[in-house]
Order: sequence, then C-alpha cells, then structure tokens
Amino acid sequence: MKKHIKLIIFVLIIFFLSACGPNPVAVGEEAPNFTLRNLEGEEVSLKDNKGQAVLINFWGAWCPPCTIEMPDIVDRSITHSDELVVMAVNYGDNLNTVRDFADTMSSSFSPLLDLTGDVVDLYLVSGYPTSIFIDSEGVIQMIHVGYMDAEQLDQYLSMVNVGGE
Repeated sequence: MKKHIKLIIFVLIIFFLSACGPNPVAVGEEAPNFTLRNLEGEEVSLKDNKGQAVLINFWGAWCPPCTIEMPDIVDRSITHSDELVVMAVNYGDNLNTVRDFADTMSSSFSPLLDLTGDVVDLYLVSGYPTSIFIDSEGVIQMIHVGYMDAEQLDQYLSMVNVGGE
C-alpha cells in the first residue's frame, strides 16, 4: 500500500510540474501573435509590427482606470508615432460604445475589437487595464496590470527604447 501511495504522489507531482510549465505570456518571452479587426474593419496583426516597439493595452470603456490612463497613451502614440505602435484591444463593449470612445480620444490608432475574447484569453488578461510592452524584436519587456500613470508609462516605454534622448 505504501508503494502505491508513493507512486500516486510521484505521478501527481509530475502532473503539476508539467502543468506549471513556462508561461508564453511572460517578460522575456516572445509575444504571441494575434489578428483582430479595427473600427474600419481592417485586419491588424501583431506580427506586422515586428521591428517596432508595441504597446498592447487591454481596455474597456466601462473601466474607469482605463479611461483615465488612455489620454496619456494617446499622447505618447502621437509624440512617438515613428517609434511606437499602440494596439488598444477592447473586449466587452459594443461597437457603438468603442466608436464613441475612440471619437473622443482623437488618437493616432484605431481600437481593435476582440469580439470573442480569444486575445484576452491568449494574453491571460486578469484585470483591466492591462498593458504589455513589446520591444522591436517582439519580446515582452513589461506587463503592467491596473492603472498606469504618465511617469510609469514613460518608464516602461524607455524599456522598449521609445522616447530616449
């Protein structure tokens, strides 16, 4: 009986260790590709931006911290338009809400619509907003969950070589 218990424990340990393998969405890992449509109906893929720094921002119009930080993101997207691509991924809002929100922002990017939640699931988004900073090689350099102030935004952008002197 003792032998069987040891065997069961051994199998369980192996199972849990294999289930806790490396997370593909982690700092230092290549960002998984995805394709979504923007408000104009055009397909936009992460892989199309290789060679540029990318900020993926998961947001919702229903999320107060998201709407508070978005003007700073819009500002940096305009200021650093030659260095930075912003992919603002919305999940959970209807098309009219996203369009109305985008109209108030006057941004240099069109929000992307994750209608199925597949990209939210792919990136293991656990809270809103979530911002993922990807360098020009496609490697995740920073993941920030929750409200991000302007100083933090600038610090994270410098980690992907945006805005440096």
